[in-house]
This record gives sequence, C-alpha cells and structure tokens, in this order.
Amino acid sequence: MAENDKLDAPSRHLLSRLREEAAEVEPEVSVLLRGRGEFVESQLAALRADGAEIRTVAGDVLTATVPTAAIPDLARHEFVVAVQLSQALHPDAPERAAAPYSDVE
Repeated sequence: MAENDKLDAPSRHLLSRLREEAAEVEPEVSVLLRGRGEFVESQLAALRADGAEIRTVAGDVLTATVPTAAIPDLARHEFVVAVQLSQALHPDAPERAAAPYSDVE
C-alpha cells in the first residue's frame, strides 16, 4: 500500500497546504493511527523517533500529537495501515451544505 493511500482526505489536504509556502498550517496536529496489529514497543519507539507524542494506545489504534511535516513519515511505516487527522466534533452545529473536505480526492 502506498503511503499516500494510508492518509485520509484531511491529511492529504493539510499536506498540500504545507507544500504551499504562503499557506499557514498548524505546526502540530492530533492524529489517530491504525496498525496492522497491536502496537508493540519497538513500533511505538519508531513513531516517537518521527516526532510523535503518543497519548493513548488501545490494541491496533493509537492517538498522538505530531509535527504536521511528520505525517508522511508515519505513513511510511509498514506497520501503519491508516493515518487520520483528528477533527473537532460539533454535534449541536447546524448541518453544513458540504463536508469540509468533500472536494478532496
């Protein structure tokens, strides 16, 4: 699986903005990672070496804060299956006409 295939649409959008030098991008973001199996200590150490500040690990899922520029590094690990950018949930907000990243492939 190519590393770009592991990234969700918001992550790909954020990285495209990062490549645009004029765009303002958050220096760090929260992510959810899915692994091929339960994360082991050597895998967690590899993610930390990429700059991940791991918060929660539950089997094959973990949450972390990472430098935005490190998102592709996380996706390159063979043991990582998916990288999702955390997004705020607003259950009481009125429905929007379109999802914020509905135009991203």
